[in-house]
Amino acid sequence: MTTRRELDCLRAVYEISSSGTAARLVDAATYLSVKPPTAFVMLDRLVRDGLLEKRGSDYVLTDEGRRQAEEVITAHRVVETLLYRAGFSPNEACVQARKFDTSIPYEVVRKLYDFLGKPSQCPHGKRIACRGEFFV
Repeated sequence: MTTRRELDCLRAVYEISSSGTAARLVDAATYLSVKPPTAFVMLDRLVRDGLLEKRGSDYVLTDEGRRQAEEVITAHRVVETLLYRAGFSPNEACVQARKFDTSIPYEVVRKLYDFLGKPSQCPHGKRIACRGEFFV
């Protein structure tokens, strides 16, 4: 089972690499606001679990790592949208969503996504999708 911290680390690698830049240890540490040795332990565990591959100094998501990262990012954006519509500012909705977005079953995320009318983007303008439709 992947822990919340590991999912946050997968999210970091996904977000860093989505801009076309390879994810390195220092980038992950900065994104996660941790020291490089802490990031190294998490990244190394994800490599051992088959969710990341290490290529030189770069970390790359495996297919399973990408799937898990996309699920947690989708969950975050859906919950963030729900909280925004409930009256939170975009930034506060983001902060609150981060507190529990990794613990929501994907079936619940899918139902919330449908309930919200399948929004195409979160309050920050990032694309939302549920598995089987499109993604980020």
